[in-house]
Amino acid sequence: MRRFSTQSFLFILLGLLPFLFAGRLMGQELPAVVVNEIMASNANTLADEDGDFSDWIELWNTSGEAVDLEGWGLSDDDDAPYKWVFPAVQIEAGAYLLVWASNKERSAVVGELHTSFAISGDGEPIVLTNAEGERVHRMPPMPLGGDISYGLLPGEEGFFFFDEPTPGLANTTVGYVEVLEEGVNFSHSGGFYPEDFVLTLSVDDPELTIYYTLDGSEPDAAALEGSSFLYKNSYPGGSLQEGSSRTYVYSDPISIGDRSAEPYVLAGINARYSGSPYLPQSANIFKGTVVRARAVKEHALSLRTDTESYFIAPEGAGRYDLPVVSIATDWAHFFDYESGIYVAGKYADEWVAANPGESWDDGRPGNYNQRGQDWEKPGHFEYFPGNGDPAYKHDVGLRIHGGWSRAFYRKSLRVYARNAYGSGNTLAYPFFGELPSQGD
Repeated sequence: MRRFSTQSFLFILLGLLPFLFAGRLMGQELPAVVVNEIMASNANTLADEDGDFSDWIELWNTSGEAVDLEGWGLSDDDDAPYKWVFPAVQIEAGAYLLVWASNKERSAVVGELHTSFAISGDGEPIVLTNAEGERVHRMPPMPLGGDISYGLLPGEEGFFFFDEPTPGLANTTVGYVEVLEEGVNFSHSGGFYPEDFVLTLSVDDPELTIYYTLDGSEPDAAALEGSSFLYKNSYPGGSLQEGSSRTYVYSDPISIGDRSAEPYVLAGINARYSGSPYLPQSANIFKGTVVRARAVKEHALSLRTDTESYFIAPEGAGRYDLPVVSIATDWAHFFDYESGIYVAGKYADEWVAANPGESWDDGRPGNYNQRGQDWEKPGHFEYFPGNGDPAYKHDVGLRIHGGWSRAFYRKSLRVYARNAYGSGNTLAYPFFGELPSQGD
């Protein structure tokens, strides 16, 4: 008797999903073609042929026959169903078709399809109409944050939110019935304090659980036992070392104190293509504590992370004469061997292996020399003005900036404000005194 492994069965089952649930969701009949999944704020999920991260709409043929879409309409307006019209294209039985909602208006039979409209992140209906003028399917308007999709879930009725979108594939990741807006309350605001203190976290809804981190990473239920990555401290050669981030469930107050006597970690990672890290000269480095917290509820998608940075020093806010910036992000975003933006990493090693006998210098490829949105990492930006005013905060994207300086052990960063990160697309603060801020 031939035996199948559980893994083989899982792959077979996933491959059959479009047909097992074809035309039905929890007993409810579906049209032959439906709007299966949409994304209105595409920050990093998938790029189109131009390299742009445009909005997208995914159709699913739930039937057992190919459907000719010529003359069908897609729209974000109930009163204008043919805002964009399909060319002579077919969607095969059980297949998925991705249409970019990019404002680019491309209707060629060959190549990617682009509508004449984009989807508002505040929520718009998506209407599919056939060539005879009959409304085939409608997805209701729903506000969507960055890289969050909205769509159908095989075997379930209604629409769901996804934080792991699947453009062009069946929706097999976890679907959520609501998006949480509530944040976490901190007993102390971020800033400089002269003495240690105890920080308490709370939420107004007793059904919510608080997850938090102390290493700059986003709180994540999947990281309660730790989430590891690999980095390297010696080039060429050298072995890979393991770093990790961890999420905790909040139950007791958190002690906030001066951590300067603790061993440094980040400063000991090699940010250049060299045989050893550039270690600081002193035994201690003044350190802060970054607390990131998120409220979590079963079957709900938690998007909001609240962040506060604390610095303990006898001088309090008088420790520095200049403003202070705190940037919080998962340290794997900067130091991971394959994808970290702050290190030479995999790209440098691959260049050396492909060019034997040639010397590597600061102008050669390295992770930190990569450019574009694929090398932009999410983070949190806090600016402490030093005059007693509250910190200015913004969720941002981070990239390495500069030319040759990218290979230095200290690197310049670009900070990007985008709607997809949830805090708006401008840094509206007078960072340079009387000069107008970007938001003025």
